[in-house]
Amino acid sequence: MRQRLNLPAVAAYLRGTAPTAIAADHTSPRQPGAPQTLDAARWLELLAAVLGCSPEWLTGTGRITADDLAERGSIAAAARLIRSYSWESPPPPARSPPPDPPANTSAATRPAAWLAARDAYHGHIMGCSHCRAFLPRDAYHCPTGASLRRAYDAA
Repeated sequence: MRQRLNLPAVAAYLRGTAPTAIAADHTSPRQPGAPQTLDAARWLELLAAVLGCSPEWLTGTGRITADDLAERGSIAAAARLIRSYSWESPPPPARSPPPDPPANTSAATRPAAWLAARDAYHGHIMGCSHCRAFLPRDAYHCPTGASLRRAYDAA
């Protein structure tokens, strides 16, 4: 079966993922005294995005110097120049270790008294026609359900 392409969905996706700022790529050299369109930090971020690395890696390895940041020419021309001089892919970023799971997150690690109180309370409210424990603020329990709830909270 052939599926049709959902063009409105594709257009919405492309609009949502489009860059917010597009840097102009002027191949002609900048005239002296002409205003800069991007500040140095933004220019470096865009250049790093084009090259697939971080701005810190570019400056740390000496591929971008303070003079380069002062001149800030075409991003495409700078990327071509950097790639032409023994370009090597940057190392992958170091991943942080996953966080430890929180302690006591399952019923298996709870004490037996808590498990018994929980099971008694849940067993009662599931079968009792008077208890309304599902109401978040105005929960109502019959006398038996109220005592089981107090025991469950205490455990």
